[in-house]
Amino acid sequence: MWRNYCKGGVEFESVPTKVATEDLPPVQEEPNNTQKTLEEPNSNASRGPQAVLAPRKKKTTLKPTMQPNMFEKGSCVERPAPQLPSTDGIEYPRAAAWSSSTVRELLRDAKGRQLFHCFLHEALAEENLLFVDSIEKYKKMTDSEEKSKFIKEFLGQLSPGINISSVAMKAIQKQADNPNPDSKCFDQGAKEVYKLLENDQFPRFRRSDVYLKYLEALLPRSYAERWETNFQALLGNQIGRHYFRRFLREIHAEENLKFWEAVVEFHTQPDRSVAMQNMARSIFQEYFTEGTSNEIFLPYGMREMIARRVKNKEVDMTLFDGATKHIEEILKNDPYVRFLQSKEYRDLLDRLN
Repeated sequence: MWRNYCKGGVEFESVPTKVATEDLPPVQEEPNNTQKTLEEPNSNASRGPQAVLAPRKKKTTLKPTMQPNMFEKGSCVERPAPQLPSTDGIEYPRAAAWSSSTVRELLRDAKGRQLFHCFLHEALAEENLLFVDSIEKYKKMTDSEEKSKFIKEFLGQLSPGINISSVAMKAIQKQADNPNPDSKCFDQGAKEVYKLLENDQFPRFRRSDVYLKYLEALLPRSYAERWETNFQALLGNQIGRHYFRRFLREIHAEENLKFWEAVVEFHTQPDRSVAMQNMARSIFQEYFTEGTSNEIFLPYGMREMIARRVKNKEVDMTLFDGATKHIEEILKNDPYVRFLQSKEYRDLLDRLN
């Protein structure tokens, strides 16, 4: 039952299965006259050490007539905040699917790309997206002088703000004086920046106020009403879990849902892989270690069985099945009933009217 959430039996509500990137339609540009602004999200988006790529030595405010440019003189530009994408022409399932996609798939969707851009701007990591966009333009250049100018501008102005390895940087520097620069000299750097976007910034985007507020603006009231009679529908809906988590935090039971979500992520790893073993150890340390702030309470025999399997590297998709079923029963018995009577849930229903 549990694995159906990740494997397709009982899918997350209205979230389609992952689609191969090459099957996705080409990006369609947003019409200028359809933009409208949602409520501005809080500016306290999660920020990790990798998100702040370089200290901003000099700030320059762009005039309305100027376009944001990755090579703006001074290398560090205070760019105007990008506009949130319109909610016109998009329904909830499409936006909800972004949470189970890859960053490359997200960037193929015009509205998804724009929303991710808004998040990166808040997280002071906008340079990463501008970098990968500019590299795509560079690869299409045919004029050698234009390519040389691009490389020199990158090395002279933008490179301090982009987190790439010395190997990737040397591949670029090697082409600086080449009369006919190699179109692939940025490939390693682009690969590393995409990896940073995928592994660090995209997961935080999925939990961000920017994304959740956009999703909520698209959420049909019928979805939220269904939660009153279907606990699994609540767990399978990202907005539902967001408000349920807020309620659980108030009653000091948030660790149960955090564990549940951690196991959802665990099930995305290749079965019996090293990555799955590493994630199993991480989950065990955070939720099973006595005295930790996120410790969950399980029957003694169940805890010992999981501990033994983690220690012996007997890790597969079934490792946490018993524990997640136990936690679901705990959440369903009392917190779920109280949540349906809570101000958080009732206020959400009122807003969806």
